[in-house]
Amino acid sequence: MDEDKALETITSARNSLHSKGYVAYQDGWSNYYGNLRFYDAAKALDQKGELNLNMGMAYEIESSTENLNKDLESAFATAKYTTTHVNPHYIKFFIDGTVETQTGYVYVPYLDKAKGNGIANWTPEDFSKITGEVNKNNYTMHVHAMGDMGIHLAVEAFAKSGKKEMRNTLVHVRNVQPQDYKIMAENNIVVTSGFLWHFATDVALSYMSETLPDTYVNQMYPMKSYFDNGVIMSAHTDYPALSGSSEKPFDMMEIACTGVLPEKNDIPFWAAELINRKQALKALTINGAYQMHSEKERGSIKVGKYADFVIVDKDVMNESIPVNQIHTAKVTYTFFEGKQVYPL
Repeated sequence: MDEDKALETITSARNSLHSKGYVAYQDGWSNYYGNLRFYDAAKALDQKGELNLNMGMAYEIESSTENLNKDLESAFATAKYTTTHVNPHYIKFFIDGTVETQTGYVYVPYLDKAKGNGIANWTPEDFSKITGEVNKNNYTMHVHAMGDMGIHLAVEAFAKSGKKEMRNTLVHVRNVQPQDYKIMAENNIVVTSGFLWHFATDVALSYMSETLPDTYVNQMYPMKSYFDNGVIMSAHTDYPALSGSSEKPFDMMEIACTGVLPEKNDIPFWAAELINRKQALKALTINGAYQMHSEKERGSIKVGKYADFVIVDKDVMNESIPVNQIHTAKVTYTFFEGKQVYPL
């Protein structure tokens, strides 16, 4: 990715985000194949006053690395890209693979005995050391974690060696053991959860039923339990990685409240974990700002904060709007720091 392509990519993404009502973006792989041009582009655009996003950038370190110390040094060097709206102080790790492919690290063995309990990419000891080193250098851990055993490994490392003020974050978080909610809450661990998996299609559920134990089919992605246990949860799309998914916030909000989306499916598979409108709105706004260390300036409408807001053609928080019509809401205007950025 050369400089021109990086600028084109980030500009196109920014315009798309604005059209849907987003004014903040947390990127999960900013050093694309070892290339730092995305960092260059973000910094250059912000210095020109053209970024118009509050942006978090994560430096991904591969689990297969042969020189972790060198990779960490490279990650810490990205601090030079810090600007008013660019926060590069995140480092991405993978605790495990994915449960759907039977590479997530799980307590209950997979039906295919050859897959066992999946894969842990790091030992508990090594991941605790990594967490301590990353937080000591003022970087936040941004960690892909899917299987319940992998999630436990990560939260134990955060609790043992992490700093609460760094808001170490778990991404996806497919299955959670009950005892781990308390550890998350007590150690200020943030979860960014994929609402979109709550409209899993019959085809997807059928496939998983053939390959996974029941607990990993019927209880995939918790939402309500985070609120019940005092864990800060934001919403993510993982777009476009989740094929056929929606990146629109009002689609996500409706799925979080109903577990379904018209023309996609009609029966929620884990109704007990659905949340209400206010909780979904918090996950899409102030909780995301908290994850990005910017809740004092953004994420809610309040005197003294930046005027980041959208104007929508209907009030989705009004109970007179049926919950299954939230997805029909359309963004008419988007403002970033009081400036209209959509439409231009």
